[in-house]
Amino acid sequence: MSSKEIRESGMVFAFPEDDLFWIEQCPTVRAIGEGVKVVEMIVRQNNVLVFIEAKQSSPRPDNQQPFDIFIEEIYEKFRNSLLLFAAISLNREFKKTSHLPANITPGIIASAPIRFYLIVKGHRDEWIPPLDEALQLSLGGVQKCFGIASVKVINDVTAKKYKLIV
Repeated sequence: MSSKEIRESGMVFAFPEDDLFWIEQCPTVRAIGEGVKVVEMIVRQNNVLVFIEAKQSSPRPDNQQPFDIFIEEIYEKFRNSLLLFAAISLNREFKKTSHLPANITPGIIASAPIRFYLIVKGHRDEWIPPLDEALQLSLGGVQKCFGIASVKVINDVTAKKYKLIV
């Protein structure tokens, strides 16, 4: 099985093509155009659907306005990605159709646990809790309504341990 390598936010992601839905580059997102922000990718890893958003940095929580704007943007990306993935899985009609990879079948959205990961490159462990708390708070309703297993902010060191980056 061939592997696809994606470079994003100073990190390298590599997954088997049959397990990777590069939603950010899918035909449906490109056809929708401006105004619909999505995460980088959705990956099937150990029978879990992992939604991944990668960033090189994040604002500090004490810089309230940029921090709030950042959290709102990340919330929007995860929410839109989940909705769009569900719509594609249900074969909703779009100007351009996107096809899911072989190992991400439409039925998986009903059965597989879903995890949201925001990966911030170079983020120190002590910087993660306020960002993680704010993201979990903003996505709380989505998490409850859709049964999302977890919403986490991690750094590149943890992402390597989770085998999300190489």
